[in-house]
Amino acid sequence: MKFKKEILLLLISSSIAITFSVALGEIYVWLKNKSNWAQNGARHDRELGWVLIQNNTFETHGRISTINSLGFRSPEIDSSRKHVIIVGDSVAFGLGLGDRETLSHYLANQLKKFQVLNFSVPGYSIDQYYLALKKHINKTNPALIVVVIFTGNDIQETRKDNLFGIGKPWFEIKGSSMKVIDKSMPRYSCTNLLSRSWTIGVLGLKNLVGKICKNNEYDGMNAILQMEKILLKIDKLVSSKNASLLFILSPTIYDYYQEGFNNWNCSSAENPDDCSTTRENMQKLLLTKVKNIRKNHTKDSFEIADGMQAFRDMSLLIKKILRKLSLPHLDMVTLNTKLRRDVINDYNGADPFHLSSTGNLHLTEAIIASVKINGEQISLDHNRLNSLITVQ
Repeated sequence: MKFKKEILLLLISSSIAITFSVALGEIYVWLKNKSNWAQNGARHDRELGWVLIQNNTFETHGRISTINSLGFRSPEIDSSRKHVIIVGDSVAFGLGLGDRETLSHYLANQLKKFQVLNFSVPGYSIDQYYLALKKHINKTNPALIVVVIFTGNDIQETRKDNLFGIGKPWFEIKGSSMKVIDKSMPRYSCTNLLSRSWTIGVLGLKNLVGKICKNNEYDGMNAILQMEKILLKIDKLVSSKNASLLFILSPTIYDYYQEGFNNWNCSSAENPDDCSTTRENMQKLLLTKVKNIRKNHTKDSFEIADGMQAFRDMSLLIKKILRKLSLPHLDMVTLNTKLRRDVINDYNGADPFHLSSTGNLHLTEAIIASVKINGEQISLDHNRLNSLITVQ
């Protein structure tokens, strides 16, 4: 009898100890990640999923990002001026770059009559671009809005109600209209609780979160239809403010690699010179990798992996959607191929997704070449824009 009591006491005390340890682990992880909600320097937001912490600075790869009182990487809004607004994710934000190396900084240097505002937030998808713009546009006097679409994952992230398990807005199609479903967005939603759980992580069960929480996502034609409707909402919102709108298709470096691979036999290509350019970019990409591996600097080399065609497929799909909707856009793969540009230095070190300061400066020049300025008005130069994205 005494032995049974000792066993029971041991089980009870062990259960209490385990429960206490798990609770401490959960509390520690939640407190530690308080300023790292989905992204570094971000906090939870009930409307957008997450926003950048206001009046804050944070560091990425040794570079400082300065955030204003509205949660944007911009100066405070000067309501007396006309504005150029940039909307996007970490690519447009300039993740991994200093404040003076971003697209918004270079545009501000070129468009001195206007105040350039960067509404971009790392991790956002196109639905969040629209919602953030809708939330803040009435604080501005927009002349031009530039939406930078990262073709590497924007369509994939838009179709889901979470980013790596962190809840975000999701547009549900209802006939000819759409409505925002925010089931996953409360701080203590099933999705947020389980995906940020220390215990779930330790047990390796994070891949089950979506099934347990019954996350929403669209596939196939529904994902395309959802994307089309959101893009049209952006266009309608911008038009209501009598501003100009330009979409930028910012590709991965793998897009250039895959283009070169697909067009390896340039002698039979419709445009042999452009084919040779993309093939040379692919060869330089591989050469950079080999040289860095030989120097044992593998962290500085691009990873050539299976599945890269998927990046190009997504780029072409988004381009097809924009063309179908007759929305003005600048496709950087087409432009850079036409310019015979060596794009290797346009990317930030070994990062195949984010632009370097050189890449942002080049993108700035492309945007400036696509517009006409008349006093406080900015309009698109459609003839010039068409010439930039049409390969002769």
